[in-house]
Amino acid sequence: MKKNLFRSRLFLCAPAAFCLCAALLCACSAQGNAVPASVHEQALAQLKAQDAELQALTEQVAELKAALADAQRAAVLEDTRTEREKRLAADLYAHPELIPIEGTLGGTMRFSPDESAVRVLSTASYMPLVYAYAEDGHTAVNLLFRFENAADGALKWRCVAYDYGGGLTLLEPQAE
Repeated sequence: MKKNLFRSRLFLCAPAAFCLCAALLCACSAQGNAVPASVHEQALAQLKAQDAELQALTEQVAELKAALADAQRAAVLEDTRTEREKRLAADLYAHPELIPIEGTLGGTMRFSPDESAVRVLSTASYMPLVYAYAEDGHTAVNLLFRFENAADGALKWRCVAYDYGGGLTLLEPQAE
């Protein structure tokens, strides 16, 4: 509906105005009369007004397209995370003590609040893995965690590897 209205206002008004101006010019010329300057000025003013309206509508369309693209991107990101993944990420955020690196220059290591900073890589029972990004404002670390569901329903986390710029460091498996 809006698309048709858009087309009718922009693409049909401009040709109609052009045809009207051309008809006036032809009529005046056919009668042997010189075209009055006021007719030229009116036609030019009308075309300039329509051009300005077209430019404004084109800018509005561009803004709406950008807003739509942002909204679609956010919806896709939101839809890709299941409730289980959100629960796992929230539980990991609650345990900054799992980060094996100490903060530098007085900073405290924390998981990044960005939603994409914690990603569930696998929930398979043989290898449940979660990637996480943490930083203290000075030093960044990429972490790989393994998790288990405890008998009481709580999650049990273990960092299996990390990289803070010096290469990947694998942690020894803990005795269970």
